[in-house]
Amino acid sequence: MTGRPTDDGPRSKGGTGKGGSGKGPRGGRQRRTSTNPQVRAKAARLEREAGLPRTLAFQVAMGNVSLSEVLERMARRDRVEALMRRHDLPKSLATQVALGQADLDQVLVRRRREEHLEEHRRRSLLTDVAESGHDVLLGLLGRRRLEGTVLSVDKYEFGFQPRKGEAESIHKLQVKFGVDLSQGSKARNALKISKSGDAAEPVWKPQDRYGISDKRLFGYLDDELDIQVDTTEGDLVRGKVSWMGRWEFAVRTKKGPEVVVFRHALANVKVV
Repeated sequence: MTGRPTDDGPRSKGGTGKGGSGKGPRGGRQRRTSTNPQVRAKAARLEREAGLPRTLAFQVAMGNVSLSEVLERMARRDRVEALMRRHDLPKSLATQVALGQADLDQVLVRRRREEHLEEHRRRSLLTDVAESGHDVLLGLLGRRRLEGTVLSVDKYEFGFQPRKGEAESIHKLQVKFGVDLSQGSKARNALKISKSGDAAEPVWKPQDRYGISDKRLFGYLDDELDIQVDTTEGDLVRGKVSWMGRWEFAVRTKKGPEVVVFRHALANVKVV
């Protein structure tokens, strides 16, 4: 007597019940490549004439996606890869640029600014001349012009040995700008102290000081713009920004030497 199949008996391949379920072994719907001769011929033509990969050619031939959409997708991929190679961008950022979600020029400027600040953020004229032993000419509040050697640099003050007189301790907020005298005979003439107007006091609170952002200052540097810097005592420095840090930035004057300006002594900065 022939028995009725049990639940443990063999089942037809591809599903249960009459004709099967049409699902693959993991429950997902099986993808089938069209065997329609017209579809296959169209896909072959797209591969040959449009340079489409076979899978995408079949998708277009079967009407699942338009040719223009596939070509745009391929072009975008090529743009992303070109951006990654040419500008060393991560894929995510290159994709944003390719999609128009980020401006390439702004991306590159921001990277140059970050790299510049990484190198110069903690740079200081006082530290540079203290380490090199070079003489320095400083412009101080009270319209003082002081020449000598920086002996030591602390968080808020520095030790200074003038060419004439005894060593003294000077608060950094007293310094408006300075020149490394190792730059040559023209260095002394690059530092001009204003003789008009009232003497200024240090601006102790950061929120009360003239503010200039790293973005704006680096824009002057990156575009090589001529600027004019005004100090709180009316001194003027003109030239191009050559480096910038957290507390100071250097202006390359037309005569050649760099004048390092201390940000806490700024009254204005403008393009000229």
